[in-house]
Amino acid sequence: MSSSPRYYPVFLNLKGRRVLVVGGGKVAAQKMKHLLAAGALLRVVSPSLSPAAERLWRRSPDRIVVKRRGFQSQDVKEMHLVIAATDDEVTNRRVFAAGEQAKLWVNVVDVPSLCSFIAPAIVRRGGMQLAISTGGGSPALAKLLRKVLHRQIGPEYLQLLRLIRRYRPAINRLPLPDKRRIWRRLMTESVLRRLRRSGIAAVEEYLREQLNGTHVV
Repeated sequence: MSSSPRYYPVFLNLKGRRVLVVGGGKVAAQKMKHLLAAGALLRVVSPSLSPAAERLWRRSPDRIVVKRRGFQSQDVKEMHLVIAATDDEVTNRRVFAAGEQAKLWVNVVDVPSLCSFIAPAIVRRGGMQLAISTGGGSPALAKLLRKVLHRQIGPEYLQLLRLIRRYRPAINRLPLPDKRRIWRRLMTESVLRRLRRSGIAAVEEYLREQLNGTHVV
């Protein structure tokens, strides 16, 4: 009996890297939007573009090359990543086969059997991202979990992240025991409750108190 793949979760740095998107509909446009936000350079292959995809192309002509035709196997050449977002099964299989032959990571949207990687549902809070995956078993459940987490992960988490970024260099200069102690005391539910109740200034004051009791190397 076959078993589902065990995926290795990872966040990719796509800045300046070439990504092929096959398809020009609403789903393709959504993929294009997120890829552009990640800094990718896109080649979009589709006989036609939806209004949303067309707008993205017009806004970023320096980062999107559009080929208004059907997919060809050589389209995967010099790509780093391949995404197929079409409703044509034959095209999807051709995209996956060409990507596999070129030893590229390929995702055919909503077809786990034609994916060497799957895209998780994402909860975004500024520079913070939470990825949710059901291993391809139920994208609908992953979307439900995203909605639940989006309600639960409030703006206070982003405030805490920004504070940590500011103080992390100073904390990392501390001796290891002091550094570990500060992280243990800062990353707690009680600190989040203090943030919600009294604001980020109260948490920053608490962090400064912790730093004042240490010795910077």
